[in-house]
Amino acid sequence: SIKKSIDSIKTLYKEALYSFTICNLKKKDIIHYDDIGIYKLILDVNDKYILKEMYDKTLGKLETYDKLHNTNYLDTLKLYLFNSCSVQKVASITYTHRNTINYRIKKIKSLTKCNFENTDTRLLYEMSYYIKEILNIKRDF
Repeated sequence: SIKKSIDSIKTLYKEALYSFTICNLKKKDIIHYDDIGIYKLILDVNDKYILKEMYDKTLGKLETYDKLHNTNYLDTLKLYLFNSCSVQKVASITYTHRNTINYRIKKIKSLTKCNFENTDTRLLYEMSYYIKEILNIKRDF
């Protein structure tokens, strides 16, 4: 039927657009739609203000603190979360003493009032990093 064909075209167009967006984000030539993972969900949110609000309530606070105090807690937290909350891995990646990373994580926990050992909290903050990438592309706020 014609309606089914039109719906297929809309779906294929959306998938191509999302793949193209993530290709540009990741600076790759080709990324298949099936391989863009969590970005599917984030890109499909029609109300981008929900994403902005989620970011502001999580990482936005750290970003503001970093700017005001010339710190780099946003990057430290990202490394910490995306390396299974391993202080040792973060220390190794950044060539920083483990005690320094422990201090930063303690400070981040104090600023955010969050326990990143909690799965829901960790997921929320990890997702916020993906949201940040998409919001940086769509600067329409």
